Amino acid sequence: MRTVLLVIALLMMAGSAAGIVAGVPLYPVFVMGLLLALALLFERTVYKRNLAKRPGPEWQRTKEAFIDPETKEHVTVYFNPKTGERLYVRSVV
Repeated sequence: MRTVLLVIALLMMAGSAAGIVAGVPLYPVFVMGLLLALALLFERTVYKRNLAKRPGPEWQRTKEAFIDPETKEHVTVYFNPKTGERLYVRSVV
């Protein structure tokens, strides 16, 4: 799905850029395509995949656990009190 949306964003940008060069004011379409592409790339860097194994000893297991709606895996949350970072680890139920 992300790939399809990224292709759509790039097509919007390319098509509107060609229109702008031809003198058609398609700036809003270009901006929308750019925003969609940036959102998809931002989402990839911020939301990380679930880890396969438990992190190191500096990480504390929290009571938070859930079923990942995308992968259908049971996930346990770990917290690093020094950095405030959270990790999501696949776990066997």
